[in-house]
Parts: sequence; C-alpha cells; structure tokens
Amino acid sequence: MLSRLTTQMVRPAYAESVTIAATHATRASASGDLDVATGGEVLPDALGHVHRNHRVADRLPEAPRESALRGSGAGAVAVETSAMSRAWSLTIDESERQFAGNLGYTDVLGSTYAWDSTVPNHRAVQPGDLAVLRNSGHVLGVGWIDDIQTEAATKVRRRCPRCGNTAFKTRKELTPRYKCSPCQYLFDEPAQEQINVTVHVCDYTRTWRPTADLRVMDIASAYLNRSAQQSIRPLHPELITRLLEKAYDPGLRWWVEATDPRLPAGHRSRLGQVRIGQAQFRQVLRQRFGDRCLITGPQPPQAIEAAHLYRYCDTPKHDIAGGVLLRRDLHSLYDCLLLAIDPSNWTVRLSPSLDAFPDLAQLGGRQLAIPPQVRPRKEYLLAHLRWATDLWNHQGASAGKALPAVE
Repeated sequence: MLSRLTTQMVRPAYAESVTIAATHATRASASGDLDVATGGEVLPDALGHVHRNHRVADRLPEAPRESALRGSGAGAVAVETSAMSRAWSLTIDESERQFAGNLGYTDVLGSTYAWDSTVPNHRAVQPGDLAVLRNSGHVLGVGWIDDIQTEAATKVRRRCPRCGNTAFKTRKELTPRYKCSPCQYLFDEPAQEQINVTVHVCDYTRTWRPTADLRVMDIASAYLNRSAQQSIRPLHPELITRLLEKAYDPGLRWWVEATDPRLPAGHRSRLGQVRIGQAQFRQVLRQRFGDRCLITGPQPPQAIEAAHLYRYCDTPKHDIAGGVLLRRDLHSLYDCLLLAIDPSNWTVRLSPSLDAFPDLAQLGGRQLAIPPQVRPRKEYLLAHLRWATDLWNHQGASAGKALPAVE
C-alpha cells in the first residue's frame, strides 16, 4: 500500500534554503555497499565557498533571507527566495548514470520521478522542493514537488562477479560489455541479487515547465557537491533560480504561486442560525452614531459592523443601548475578550498579548468621546471587562503578572 507525504506549507515557517554541502562523493566500499562520507570533512563547493560536510540524513539548515528579481524589465518584482525549500538535480535517464550496478526506474518526464532507498539523498527530497530534471547533457525542465508516495519493494542489484562491487561501467561499443572500476575485471554477465528497498515516487506534474537549450554545464555552479555519479544531487536554491531565469523566463506568477499547496476548494451546504433583524440593528446604530467606529472614529461603511456589547446567544434581543459600531477587526478582538472598554472612565483596555502589535497597542488607554445621551449601558461593558480581565490574569499568572481588579 502506498503511503503519501503531502506538501505542508504554511510557507514562511517551513521553508528552507540550502547553504551547506549536503554530501560529498558517495563511494562504493570493497563489498560494493554504498557508504556515505563521514561528517566533519571540510569541502569547497562549486563556487569555492567552504562548507562542512554532513551526513545525507541530516536536515539542512535554514539560510539567510535573500531577495531575487522575478520577471524582467519594468515589471520585475523582488521575491524572497528563502520562501523556497531545497532544490535537487534529478537524473531521469537511468542508462546514463555512471555506474550500472543498479537497474533503472520507471520515470515519466513531466510528471513523476522514482528512486529507491539505495540512492544517496533518498530521504532528503521532500514535498515543496524544486526538482530540476536532466539527462547526461541537458536540463529537461523544472517543477515543484507536490507529493511523494512510498512503498516497500524488492529490486535486483547487480555486482561484479569477481569482487562483488556495484561500481562497474557499461562499455557501449566494446566487449566484454562491463568493466569493474575497483578490480578492472571485464565481463558480460554481472552477478545478481534481490534486496528489499523502499521506492519513492515524487509528483511534479502540476507545475512542470520544460526548458530549451539549457545544458547541464550551464548550471554546474549551482551544485553543492562534486558527486557527478549521484542521480539525486543538491542544488543551491537561489543560484539555480537565477541560472534558470537567465536561460528562460518562466514568469513571475509561476515562481510565486507554484509552491502553493493544493487546497480543497468549492462550496458545500451547511445548516446554521441567522440573527433575525441584524441588518436593521446595524442601520439603527448608523443613524445613532453615524459611520463612526466607537474607538477609531469615522470609517468607510463597509469597514464597520454592529457589535452587541452583551452575549446575544444568551439574550437574543437587539438592545440599542447595548450596541455600538466597531471596525471589523476591533469587533473580533472585542468578541474574543482581547479588547474591552472600561465604563468607569470610558477608556480602551487591551490584553497584554496585543503589546507585540504596535498599531493595536497604541489604542490602549485611548479616551472615548461619547456624548452622554448615546452612551451604551455600563452594566454590559462592566460584565465584559470582568470576563476579559479574568482571562488576562489567568494567562499572566504563570509570568507573575497581574492586572488591577475591576470594581
């Protein structure tokens, strides 16, 4: 049964950029098993920057935020490329890989790419990463990985019949057909064995864009290791972005929107209660106060709402003396007990949790100029203030903070 890793993008927090070399050259041991280079070795990348080597399973750290131009000409727009996840070069033509010890996978150019757990970096590729598809000489296209399916399987691994190594090469025009790199043995028929693996299949269909006349050597500076035999190689996200833009312009919309997850959409019917008379209640309050928010003053009519100062669900009646007009966001804060009005001095009180928001924090302590003849009933505001301050004191108790008691 296939299991699926789906893209999860609350895109600011998840997004990472590669700034270290992922893994140095993976070499075959004497037994032919893959051996990932040990950590601690300091290696230069293709740009001459020095990075510390990490094991392939290590998670790559977040990079500093950087902006790059998306689009061209007067319409160019700066987009933060740190919103990108990692980027990978994926060799899609298995016959062109350097070593012939592993049989190929079923890939569909423009749609899916497959690999298994014997491949270096097999666990590092994640939904949301950028896939750059290539063969031995050319970049074929790019796409954002939307999801990855995995399943348990068996595969045939081929070895040199003399030394048992998997690092042998195909000789296209010579016989015998194969030559073992470690022991130099020539042979036509490799030894075979079946092994258990996990197969990964990534889907990049939705955002696939083919490239034209772009050679692999044109993106060489973006590679983060020198392991040319690897079918999955890490790329520097910002560098590969710039190199692709020089080759062709996929458009601002693609770069910005292609990373959005596929969210459910459409409509559905549901049952609910609708307040009877709400529109009339708002109209009466507009006649009473004008198009003025109680706290911030004149506002466009579309921005203000009729707010009940009491719990309408407990008392489903429209009391004009218990209603005011509030800007939509402030109405929501009032209902959530994050904002209150002290009727003893007609000032605004705010939850300490809003101190981190300067535009809202400046409203704290604001004196409300309300003509006496239209002031709402104090008991409504006092009951709400008590609920709010009780909540704020409870939340601040662990921090040793307490607010003045409401009389």
